[in-house]
Amino acid sequence: MGAGSPGDRSCAKEPTTLFSDGPCLDIYVSSPRRSRDVIEHFLHAYVDVSASDDRGDEELMMVPVGYGGPLRALGRAVEWDWQPVGRLSEIIDLGLAQPPRAFAVYLEPNDRSLCGTVLAFTRDGRLILGLSVPEPTESREERERTESLLLELMAHARVGVGVIAVATPPPLDGSEFEEWVRNPDRYLVLRVITRNPEP
Repeated sequence: MGAGSPGDRSCAKEPTTLFSDGPCLDIYVSSPRRSRDVIEHFLHAYVDVSASDDRGDEELMMVPVGYGGPLRALGRAVEWDWQPVGRLSEIIDLGLAQPPRAFAVYLEPNDRSLCGTVLAFTRDGRLILGLSVPEPTESREERERTESLLLELMAHARVGVGVIAVATPPPLDGSEFEEWVRNPDRYLVLRVITRNPEP
């Protein structure tokens, strides 16, 4: 997972450097329910809210309002929007505002065995929830834990598909996540897991 810090801009923390010195994998789910209830459920389950609340002088990198072009052009041909935020509650309010804004924020996990957590909002109104986990060794138990965490996250979000990727920032468009699922070999996606979502 990652967000750059062009110039002296302050952006979200890099979760792979919070609690782990080694490489991390990212697990993501995409939910059509972009709601306060889903976000608060995620925060309660995975995030150290007290440690994540004060954002200091952070500025969010946001997709410009109305921009429908390729996301890869942002930061090159098209400038990001920058939005100062002071508190986690402000970030949530921005993510729930209309028209939908697209951005990601990295938060400290309540489980110190994780590298970090991520909350992202896509420009087509979806919510991306993510956990960053230490890259498993050859240990079967570690691989199974990573898959178990993804299944747990899918159950929390009540969705039927999730992905395990290699140090990959969250998608800021729902169609990008769908492309990961359809063609994982074209991206840094190690595994796609499906299940019957809960009602």
